[in-house]
Amino acid sequence: MLAHLRRFEPDIVAGLEEIERQPERLAELYPLLPSVSIDYGVMERLDDLATLPLDCGWSDLGSWAALAEVLPADGSGNSGRGKTLAIESSGNLLWAQEGTIAVIGVDDLVVVRTDDAVLVVPRQRSQEVRKLIDQLSELGRDDLR
Repeated sequence: MLAHLRRFEPDIVAGLEEIERQPERLAELYPLLPSVSIDYGVMERLDDLATLPLDCGWSDLGSWAALAEVLPADGSGNSGRGKTLAIESSGNLLWAQEGTIAVIGVDDLVVVRTDDAVLVVPRQRSQEVRKLIDQLSELGRDDLR
């Protein structure tokens, strides 16, 4: 895999080598690595790759909405983790890392509460969170990445 990364994504390898040389700077260096998934960066570029079908219940979990699809849901389709309460609400993902999330009369939202931020987004737009991350980065808010 490292040889393939060296061939197709040399900037990732350079970043990983820097982390190897200075592991104490992991938290600082890791966010600087190019954000490229292995399937796009390497796998789709190989011409001698063999694959086999496998039915293992895999989900890519590339968004909050995808996570909601694999978590157990209540009778109204609300799912999540942590201290949550949903009244007259359906199809929501409520993820409380800290504190409590309570919703009334809302449908198809993703609500995420961490120790330093709250995210509220329509479930069908949850893959657009990258826009927020990019905007926060432009504003110098790398603390919320």
